[in-house]
Amino acid sequence: MKTIVLAGMDPVRDLEALQKKLIKKKREDNETYLIGTNKAKIPIIKADGLGEPTTCLDLVVQNVLDAQRIDEGVVVVGYDLKSHLPEGFHFVQQGDDFAANLALGYEALRRLHGLSPDEHVLVLNADLPKANGQVLDDMIFNSQFDLNADFVMSCVGEEVLDSSDYPRKYLQVIDDYFGNGEKRNMKESNFFFVNGNVDFGAVGEIYDYRKMNGIMGKLKFASFLARKLGPRVIGEGVLRLISQQQTVSYVADMAPRLIHTTFALIENYWKELQMDMDSEEDIKRLGYRICTEEEARDAGLKPYEPILRREVA
Repeated sequence: MKTIVLAGMDPVRDLEALQKKLIKKKREDNETYLIGTNKAKIPIIKADGLGEPTTCLDLVVQNVLDAQRIDEGVVVVGYDLKSHLPEGFHFVQQGDDFAANLALGYEALRRLHGLSPDEHVLVLNADLPKANGQVLDDMIFNSQFDLNADFVMSCVGEEVLDSSDYPRKYLQVIDDYFGNGEKRNMKESNFFFVNGNVDFGAVGEIYDYRKMNGIMGKLKFASFLARKLGPRVIGEGVLRLISQQQTVSYVADMAPRLIHTTFALIENYWKELQMDMDSEEDIKRLGYRICTEEEARDAGLKPYEPILRREVA
């Protein structure tokens, strides 16, 4: 199977606003989020001091190379990595947003390897250092029988990685898709599969809207969904959420109308594929620490510059 590793980031257009947002989120969640930073390229070293300085992206690329079920890949990122990528990987300059990055990655694989429109590729975030080759092989083997739609999204239950150990926000749903109607806390996972029939623009639009935070962000997302699905459908969805009667099958049934293609869900059973790096605290949870400036420079890596320490022009 071919893979796309997404390591790009959105440009910081308003540093002052972003700093205020990070301060607010630190106060609310007690987490120093890495928003506005290319977290995949932060120089890190094992907390016990063993090993050499590295980056999350380097670890993910090595994990993909170690996987027997992945033969080729591309890294979509915002700066030239040609001289740093091993054989079997190709560099793709990132685009303006998530949709563009997804399309650029898939087009690069199609051009390099002649993918057929129905051939799926694995799309993987670049901040999953614990997902080693064996984990990726197991996940692909278990997922291959469910790749019966153009867009196959993964989701995960809270029981896979307890939020008390690895804080994440989950949605309580009635699991009538994988289970027998029991209530579970679930969320999207950090990988999915696509083929050439996918409307990358539609997928990207959903991705961008769902990332919005705060009351205004949620209202914009609701407005977007209402335009796509109609106010009656959204009203029904809201009532399901309020009454805690939202079902997984309802979400799966609505998704094809949003992305204009066939859609399926698979379940992620591997905690390593859920242990991503969203904050400085996550780096510690993963068993690493951020390199000092001297350590980074000695290793030929760019030192980490926290957003909150940058001066507003």
